[in-house]
Amino acid sequence: MYTLEKRVNRIIEMITCTLMVIMVMVAAYQVLSRYIFNAPSSFSEEFLRYSLIWLSMLGGAYVFGKKKHIAITFLQNKLSEKLKKVTVIIGDILVIVFSILVLIIGGAAIVSNTMGQMSASLGIQMGYIYMILPLTGFLILLYSILNLYQVIITKKPAEEFEYNETGEIKG
Repeated sequence: MYTLEKRVNRIIEMITCTLMVIMVMVAAYQVLSRYIFNAPSSFSEEFLRYSLIWLSMLGGAYVFGKKKHIAITFLQNKLSEKLKKVTVIIGDILVIVFSILVLIIGGAAIVSNTMGQMSASLGIQMGYIYMILPLTGFLILLYSILNLYQVIITKKPAEEFEYNETGEIKG
């Protein structure tokens, strides 16, 4: 299970890093074309807007999978170990339900509804832009299932796991 999580993390890292490099180059091109050549690029702003959406959504899924997201643990820290585990399991189940209903099913509906619409400058179908919703939903679903598996199999709350700098669980 851990190797699957590690591979997915690596793929997301490569995609987001590549996308970030491309975004920096396109932003530099946009600045050059607008202020140096006085001929603003029509595609660059739209490309950057949609790329930022993809980068944010993939980054959010990645941070969720690495358990580095913001969490309010005030009440959970006051609970017994058994109740902590129950809250972690309930939380993961709620995230699974949300990712299935809102991101995957809702995202798929948005994708199918917008496949006929074209973006103004890029000329691509808007469904491809919205494709990030079900993709992110699937990634969050996968991470939640892996986390739930970890909590149930190891018999301790996920928050008690200690991770090294590469995200691996310390022995």
